[in-house]
Amino acid sequence: MSTMNKQGVLKSNDASNSTVPVRIRSTPSTQNQSNIKLTKPPGTKVTILEQKSSEGRTWYKVSYGTQATDVGWVREDVIKILPDQNPTDENTRLYFETDKKLVRVYQEGSSVYMNVYNKLADKTDISRVPATKLPKDSKGWEAYLATKDGRTYQASFIRRGATQLKITSSNNGENLEPTEIGFASKGIEYQQIA
Repeated sequence: MSTMNKQGVLKSNDASNSTVPVRIRSTPSTQNQSNIKLTKPPGTKVTILEQKSSEGRTWYKVSYGTQATDVGWVREDVIKILPDQNPTDENTRLYFETDKKLVRVYQEGSSVYMNVYNKLADKTDISRVPATKLPKDSKGWEAYLATKDGRTYQASFIRRGATQLKITSSNNGENLEPTEIGFASKGIEYQQIA
């Protein structure tokens, strides 16, 4: 089971009738019809919270309302996962590329998040993970830290200068990948004069 925070849209899996309501279940199983919590019409937007394999299929735990209890499970064939939307340039505090990754630190309201995309594997390593700003060190480097699944991502920068990405173990600080040097750097905080 893996945790997620993506957006999706419910869809009918009936090729002859695209308006058939989607069943949201209390458990990731079709074995028991009594686990159907409710139905929602195709086109309903949901937030995907978890992904799990069950009965040879992929299931998604989704939030479909504003209450904590407005959650349930849908199968892979009744949901379309929407691509991650990149924040606007106005919200991007720091962005840079390395040979292997794309790194973005951005702000939504009063919260700061980090995204890291793996260019070689063509997949997102982390998306919308809360990030913490570290104070400037004695050499002038500033950094944001984000932690997920036992890995700490440190996006470091010197304003209008160098950038780098360091990925370490959250448990012992050991380097999990070599530090990568950034290029094509931008962002409202990076561009500021220190």
